[in-house]
Amino acid sequence: MSFIRTGFREIALKVKRQRTRIALRHEKRLLQRSEINLGREGTAQAANFPELRNEIVALKKLEQEQKEVALQIARIEEGIKTIEQERQHNAREQAEALAKLEADKKPLLQQQNQAKHNLDVCERELAGMERRLQESEAADRDRSLETTLGFACAQSATC
Repeated sequence: MSFIRTGFREIALKVKRQRTRIALRHEKRLLQRSEINLGREGTAQAANFPELRNEIVALKKLEQEQKEVALQIARIEEGIKTIEQERQHNAREQAEALAKLEADKKPLLQQQNQAKHNLDVCERELAGMERRLQESEAADRDRSLETTLGFACAQSATC
């Protein structure tokens, strides 16, 4: 039985708390309405005094200027956001273009390296060919000298 009594007591406390919350909300709304009405009444009473009326007009102008400034700030922030998006878009496009150029660059570098290698091979072969050609020319000169000397010796018989 004590469990049932405890359960009812808990439910009663929850209901009581809920009623209190509802009553507090209601009182809060009433208080806000009263404050608004009091402000309106004060403004209406202040309109009867010229110096206060001038202050009220100045405050209204200030509020209007604040609204205008807030609108300008919002436009500026929107412009900044647009510029930032464009910057990010341009950065992405630039990165994509650089990646494409890098991809295009690799085969060209490979071709360049292959051409350098082929040039080195050709230069080595050319140097070898020139060396063999010089050796061959030297051998031909030696033979032609021997032939010339041999022919001259045969004619003069003094060798």
